[in-house]
Amino acid sequence: MQKRLLLLIASLPLAVAISLGVLAMLPGSGVTKANFDRIERGMRLADVEKILGGKARKVGIWSAPDREEEHDWIAEDGSWASFLIHDGCVRDSLWMDSTETPLQRMLRWLHLN
Repeated sequence: MQKRLLLLIASLPLAVAISLGVLAMLPGSGVTKANFDRIERGMRLADVEKILGGKARKVGIWSAPDREEEHDWIAEDGSWASFLIHDGCVRDSLWMDSTETPLQRMLRWLHLN
């Protein structure tokens, strides 16, 4: 009985470490590939902002006759979503993955980098 109790106590830190590692790998809310994939052409900018969790961080406006706007959302891990907006609706989109390693992600999640 004591051996089982000692084994249980000894395995607790390992279980905590594994749990933290798994949590660090999960995507957060807001700017994620899953949320990016929910956005479709023709969707209104206000709906995009709801899905991605707020206003874009960068907006560029071209001087083209149709005055398209570029709206970019940047995730904590460095990945980003970019949308071309024409007349208030999504015309085109682009997703760029992060180059962050799993170790860098865990360190960022633990606020150690």
